[in-house]
Amino acid sequence: MRGRYVSLSPARRLVADYMWFSRDLPLVTVERRIDLARLIEVRQNAGDRPIWASAFAKAFAMVCMEEPRLRRAYVKLPWPSFYEYESTVASIILEREHDGEESLLSALVKSPETLPLSEISRRVRHLAASPVAEVREFSRMLRVARLPRPLRRLIWWIVLNWGRQRANHFGTFLLTSLMSEKGISKRILSPLPAILTYGLFDADGSIEVRMTFDHRVMDGLVAARALARLEQILTGPIVDEIAAQSA
Repeated sequence: MRGRYVSLSPARRLVADYMWFSRDLPLVTVERRIDLARLIEVRQNAGDRPIWASAFAKAFAMVCMEEPRLRRAYVKLPWPSFYEYESTVASIILEREHDGEESLLSALVKSPETLPLSEISRRVRHLAASPVAEVREFSRMLRVARLPRPLRRLIWWIVLNWGRQRANHFGTFLLTSLMSEKGISKRILSPLPAILTYGLFDADGSIEVRMTFDHRVMDGLVAARALARLEQILTGPIVDEIAAQSA
């Protein structure tokens, strides 16, 4: 059948490289349905509603600060070991248009556990609306994606296995959602050791949350406890913060 070759754009090269370095990881997923009816109510009554990504990013970062294993990554330089970070960096996936094509780019938010929800929301909205060329981390990703594949893969391998630099470029955990498209990803691949995703709210205010993790770094019990603690923080400190801002 006749057709034509279509070159990979920098954005698709970026996704291809991301998948390449995720392909052989021993990723396991746990899920939990959590009740956020109270959080929905408080957020609806807030004058400046925080975006959902900010609530999940901050809450999960707080969980990570309580459990060191959630702040570890498996690295191979200078030899295979775990690198444990003192704080967290959330990598939030955004869909942006670049050169007429929908592109998936990651917005990094450092230490979300220490930031007000309003500040996290402001930063994410800014990254979601600013021209791609004006965002340094987006431009850096796409610049690397334009390099020849052997050089790109070498750069990725070095950065992913260099503990101190890994979080600066990739984050310590990934947050993604298809809520705006009324869906939830069943299986997510990422070279990050912890991936959090959530779906749509049911009529009763419950929502399905999934955590995919690198089994080399932690076990399922750690992930299950993390999701249980995530629910406690979302319905406790996060509700309290939003309520206090609205008072």
